[in-house]
Amino acid sequence: MNDLNQVTKDAEKKFPHYGEYARCQSKAQMTGVVSFVVAGATAVILQEFGNQHIKTFFKSQWTIPPKARIVAPMLFGAAVAYYVTMKQSKNCQYMWMAMEGKHTALSNINGNGIGENNKQSV
Repeated sequence: MNDLNQVTKDAEKKFPHYGEYARCQSKAQMTGVVSFVVAGATAVILQEFGNQHIKTFFKSQWTIPPKARIVAPMLFGAAVAYYVTMKQSKNCQYMWMAMEGKHTALSNINGNGIGENNKQSV
């Protein structure tokens, strides 16, 4: 099995900005983990706050079922984390393509400065 350091070195030889891309992706993943925790905790706090005020406002004994107290914040946190990670990861992909000089507004796909659909007559 290949050594991870060797694979990284080979990728950096082929793609000069691979290290920066890997750091960006790592940051994007950690941002997703943090957003999962923060969004889940916020949902729990809002859920408990709302549950207390519903009881006093409606003068009833209605409570949120115990399973919903756990599942709802986890689903909310997962949805927020997915969205944040997806956006950050997409930004990393755009950054890497721009650093490599591919698929940007400044360089066309075929590489000669003239796109397939807008060939200029010389």
